[in-house]
Amino acid sequence: MYEGIEFDMPKVKETSFPDFEKKITEYGGVGDGIFKNSEAFKATIEAVNAKGGGMSIHI
Repeated sequence: MYEGIEFDMPKVKETSFPDFEKKITEYGGVGDGIFKNSEAFKATIEAVNAKGGGMSIHI
């Protein structure tokens, strides 16, 4: 990928995420298209962040 480039280009670091996931339904999320899931989204993201990253699974 970096061969033949006419200038120095720093290599891009590959992103990785810890193998940790939480589902929004664990924090009160409802997948009915009507329920307001704002607090469940917030709580799920905060839980994943507190563990150093991972995946927040939404419905």
